[in-house]
Amino acid sequence: MVWQSDGDDPSNSKTGRADVQAGFLAVILDAMAHKRLSVRDLAGASGIGKSRLGAVLHRNEAKRPPLTVPELQMLLDALDIHVLHAWLKGEALHHMGSHSDDRLNRLFPLLSQFYLDLPRKLLAAMAEIEGADGTELRREWSGPLANAVARRMAHEIMRVIERRNALTDLRF
Repeated sequence: MVWQSDGDDPSNSKTGRADVQAGFLAVILDAMAHKRLSVRDLAGASGIGKSRLGAVLHRNEAKRPPLTVPELQMLLDALDIHVLHAWLKGEALHHMGSHSDDRLNRLFPLLSQFYLDLPRKLLAAMAEIEGADGTELRREWSGPLANAVARRMAHEIMRVIERRNALTDLRF
């Protein structure tokens, strides 16, 4: 099975697949560079042949063969990256184009866990509300919710920095 996102337009599926694959491969190549892994190292860790892996990771995207879903999972497992983390980071890299920001390496595991936990917690919260059946949810709430999460995260980061500064002041 070749990787294809559910949102791909069938009339443009080759381009859609290429974008999804490019995002995942950007994450894989970034992780390889960060961990200083060669193609040979990753081939051994993933169980994918060195020649096949070299072709999939070819520098020229036009020369890359399609990546299969099992191969993707094998690569992500070998690099200890959750598929949601890889997808989120791949999408961000594709849209933001920022490979060099080290904050991304800390942000995406946090977001991955957040997105994994959020549905369960929202369902539990809705279960506590009499008469809530899910029809109340609106897609347009995503912007305000994202803003609220970003504000809360900034608040928590400021608290950490204040505590760190207070400890530093005590030492000197």
